[in-house]
Amino acid sequence: LNYFCPVGELWIYQILFFLIPALTAIFLFFPDKIPPIPPFSKGGKGGFTLCAKPILTVTGLSILVSISLNLLIPLWDHFFPIPEEVREQIQEMLQTQSAFDNVRLVFTIGLFPALCEETLFRGFLQNNLKHQWGSRWAIPVTAIVFGLSHLNPWLFPFYVVLGIFLGWAKAASDKKISK
Repeated sequence: LNYFCPVGELWIYQILFFLIPALTAIFLFFPDKIPPIPPFSKGGKGGFTLCAKPILTVTGLSILVSISLNLLIPLWDHFFPIPEEVREQIQEMLQTQSAFDNVRLVFTIGLFPALCEETLFRGFLQNNLKHQWGSRWAIPVTAIVFGLSHLNPWLFPFYVVLGIFLGWAKAASDKKISK
């Protein structure tokens, strides 16, 4: 990713290529089908209430998936090593000099991209495909596109597995909300 966009401008890349197109498409094509934001459920008189069980379930499963993937990545790297030039760029991108750099890095590489990507992939693409093909196909197709979008052929299978998990979590929360 550093080839296209240095870390300092990553948030601009995320806004331009993930968030704006996704939100535009959602509001243009599905204005009447914009669901409440999980983990909220329909409350009385049109309001929404926070549901703790989905938050705890997805948080616990996210930790389990994250640990599993982090244990498998070194094994995968043994058979399909990331080129040294790419590895050095990643390490350079993750270096910090201060506590502020650490916080900036969490927002720039972690939270903000996740928000933008989830808006595009689960919020727009998976919802659209679900209406056309059902969740059985929407989740894996969205996961493959999610994996491809990361432009990292060495970790593509892990992005797809993560995409399947996130797609499942989205579908499960949609079912919970509609009840």
